Amino acid sequence: MIQDLALITLPLVLVASALGHLLRPYGLPAALRAHRTLPAALIVPVAGVVVLTELVLGLLTVVVARPALAGAAVLLISYVLYGSYVLRTRPPVPCGCGGAESPLTGWVVIRAAALAALALAGAGFAGPLPHGSDLAITALAGTTFAVLLWALPRALTVPGRTS
Repeated sequence: MIQDLALITLPLVLVASALGHLLRPYGLPAALRAHRTLPAALIVPVAGVVVLTELVLGLLTVVVARPALAGAAVLLISYVLYGSYVLRTRPPVPCGCGGAESPLTGWVVIRAAALAALALAGAGFAGPLPHGSDLAITALAGTTFAVLLWALPRALTVPGRTS
C-alpha cells in the first residue's frame, strides 16, 4: 500500500539527503549563495536548519509516522515552491540537493513533488508496517523507489542544458 511505501521511502530519502549534506557541508551553502535568494548572513543558518529538519523528520518517521510524514510533506512542498521560483528567476544554478553536485532542473522539482505527494498520502493513511514477506516486499519497493527518485534528476540531466 501507498502508506507502507511512504514509511520506507521518505525516511530513506530524507536521512540520505541529510547525511549527504553532512558529508559535503559546503555544498548547500554554496548552492544557496548561487541562488541569491537569501541575505549572506542567513545562508549558513538556513542550510543548517534544512539539514537538521531533513534528519529529524526522516528519523521521526520511524517513530511517529503521521506527524513526521505531514512535516515531510510541508518540507517537500516548500522545496517544490522554492525550486520552481529559482528555476524561473535565476540563471542555471546548482541544486544543493543532498550533497550531490547537480544542477537545479525541473526534474529536481518533479522529484520533490513526487515525494511530497507520497508523504501526503502516507500521512493520511499511515499505520504500522506490514509483517513477514509483505514487509520484505514493501522494504524492497520503498528502497527501489527511493533510489530511483534520488537518481532521477542526475540521470535526466543533459550536460549543458538546464531543463
